[in-house]
Amino acid sequence: MMRVLISGFFFLAVVLFETSFLSSVPSVLAMTPLVFALSVYLIQHQNRLDGVFWLIGYGIFLEAFHLSVIPLPFLPYAFAATASFISARQVFSNRSLYGIAGCALTGWATAAFGEALIKMGASLAGHSVPNWGMWLQTISLRALLLIGAIYIIFYVARPFQHVWGSRL
Repeated sequence: MMRVLISGFFFLAVVLFETSFLSSVPSVLAMTPLVFALSVYLIQHQNRLDGVFWLIGYGIFLEAFHLSVIPLPFLPYAFAATASFISARQVFSNRSLYGIAGCALTGWATAAFGEALIKMGASLAGHSVPNWGMWLQTISLRALLLIGAIYIIFYVARPFQHVWGSRL
């Protein structure tokens, strides 16, 4: 029970940090998908199911507070959580930076595909036609920022691994 409460507290702290502070930084760093990066790190490197719930919870958070540009943002994040979990268990080794990066890109590509399907469905239903060039540029830039965040998390979190490895 305590583990769930601590994980929930850290989830809320990271979500609030990303949506309030990080998104207000006046540079390209405002687009960094920090929650996504930490979730994949938990799923892949820490072998923890918390990351799956973090990704789905983040999509629900975006939906609840209308912070997404697409309808139903929890669906692409749920797809990403599923893809990240399966690729972490079946495809990539869980102790390397390359494994975490591959798992992150697999989840990111799955989320992007889900988002594209939702955007196409919305445009077919009569909503505005998305600017696919701008969307692809944004998704690609955020993927690069995701890999940068994974790189930093991997090396910064390494000295603290013994602290939360057994307690959380």
